[in-house]
Amino acid sequence: MTVVSCGPINAISLGLPSVTAVDQRRGRLPKETFYRHNKISASLKRSFIEDVDSITVIASIREKETRIPAGKDVSEILVLALMVKRHVLPTDVIEHISRNNANKIAFICNDGLQTIACAWRPAHQSVGLESSVILHGEWLETSELSFKLSGEDLDVAWDSICSQIEFGSLEGADFDCRLALKIRREQLEDELDTLRERHMRTVQVATRNRLFSRIQDIKRELSEIDGM
Repeated sequence: MTVVSCGPINAISLGLPSVTAVDQRRGRLPKETFYRHNKISASLKRSFIEDVDSITVIASIREKETRIPAGKDVSEILVLALMVKRHVLPTDVIEHISRNNANKIAFICNDGLQTIACAWRPAHQSVGLESSVILHGEWLETSELSFKLSGEDLDVAWDSICSQIEFGSLEGADFDCRLALKIRREQLEDELDTLRERHMRTVQVATRNRLFSRIQDIKRELSEIDGM
């Protein structure tokens, strides 16, 4: 079997088991199939056309090949390589493909110079993840990017892959909760910076006191998050 590649990227180069690699004869996905016969917005179609050069399935992670049992929610994890035309994540394309596929998908985007891993994660409101999220790491040299399969089943393996993308860690336990806390921390830190600037500029005593009180509330919440 000839392993399919997208530029320099294939399952082997990512550190995945060779049994997950996809045959060259079936890895290429014409991007037109995602929009030619589907009703999508004009902006999404434009993103497929202007931002994405090619789409390739480079790995399929299933129980049959890996001996990792299917989970309750995950029976297959696909790895899609997107050759992108700009140094920008096509987030709307990633979300559209993910939402319309029953399998979980990790995306590897390459702009010809650097590579970035990403994935779409749906909302999980019971743990505070109020809306869906595009996970992503940093743009890296292609040789620096790799994945490890970890977990007793594919549910756990998927959470581990998401954790490797977002946190650089194999540990996938309580991933949605950790993600929700990270997002909340970022929101609080942004609000804190804004309030501090307003507090420094404000001269009206009542307003300064109100801002100061909110600043202290945010600091307490940040301390609580750090203690979790």
